[in-house]
Amino acid sequence: MPEPPFRRSGKAAPAPDGRLPMHAVPDQASGDTDPRPGRRGLPQAAETEMEKPRTLPIGKKDFRAIRERDYVYVDKTRIIHDLVQTDMAYFLSRPRRFGKSLLLSTMEHVFRGERGLFKGLWIDSSDYDWKPCPVIRLDMSDSNKSDPVLFESRLIR
Repeated sequence: MPEPPFRRSGKAAPAPDGRLPMHAVPDQASGDTDPRPGRRGLPQAAETEMEKPRTLPIGKKDFRAIRERDYVYVDKTRIIHDLVQTDMAYFLSRPRRFGKSLLLSTMEHVFRGERGLFKGLWIDSSDYDWKPCPVIRLDMSDSNKSDPVLFESRLIR
């Protein structure tokens, strides 16, 4: 009689042709109650409580608001760390609505030393020293660029 494709421990073993089975049968002796793969030792009721999906930050450009409201955030802090560790100037040229303002907002909070906002992100466990630095931010996104007098008044205020 051929050997079964599962070990007694409930872990999947390769089938005779070398492929792994799609799912494993729970091992009743070990107390596993959930037959789905990767769910060893978890009660079946754990899957019934659905986790609320996180919101996408469409149109949001403030890093603090995104982190505090638990929006989805793609961690770019390793790239930011690499940018600030090199002794070069960078020109950030990307199409509209491509995340430039969010990137600069993230950098602003890094330079201000606000480490608490970065808990769980790459830079939090890096060698960055988190020493607060002065930040000057010029935001011209809501300026009237068609009227030079209005534009200048927004810069001077």
